Amino acid sequence: MSDTLAVERGTSRQEQKEMKAKRPVRRWLAVGLIALFLVGAYAFNYFLLSPNSLSKEATFTSADEGFSINFPDVWKKLSDSDTAALQGNFSLAVSRDKPFAFLGVRVEPMNAKDSNFKEISRMLDKTMPGQFTDFKKVASKTTKLRSGEEVLEYGFTFLSDEEKLIRQQLTVIPTSENVYYLGAWTEKKNFKKVKTDLEEIAGSFSLGD
Repeated sequence: MSDTLAVERGTSRQEQKEMKAKRPVRRWLAVGLIALFLVGAYAFNYFLLSPNSLSKEATFTSADEGFSINFPDVWKKLSDSDTAALQGNFSLAVSRDKPFAFLGVRVEPMNAKDSNFKEISRMLDKTMPGQFTDFKKVASKTTKLRSGEEVLEYGFTFLSDEEKLIRQQLTVIPTSENVYYLGAWTEKKNFKKVKTDLEEIAGSFSLGD
């Protein structure tokens, strides 16, 4: 593309190079989201069908990964062995009963501070239908946590292997060093019952130890 044509289109050669450099980051962001969703589907079935031991913590802080998050007393932190069984590299996994719901936090080292949320959402729109049975997108928006961090919220439903309609909600928080993924899921019929909890947990997420 000539310099003249680039200027006419409102894009300089330098801007084009920066855009190309960011594409791999956005692509890997989308891949990370898909991986988390797939693990989420497995985790839902695992903890519906298997017993697990839980501790009684209401606050979790990871100095190594630089975040803190709170959750209501009705939510319990999974034991290290149960968290490891998920094979999703979760830094934190919590669940609740009656109704059952699960939330996991995953951290990926990546500089994604300038990520384009709309592009990530579009990538997921194209990729996710092929990963889940009866996939249906129900939400995608940018919002801010109480700490002021801008995040992407992406939600969808799908049919599990047990033919249960599952509602998943994901919050992605990009920073200059890491991308934090908060993935939550429950049966769709129970989503309204746990929605306030999920909003409170996600909203309490803060960076720093």
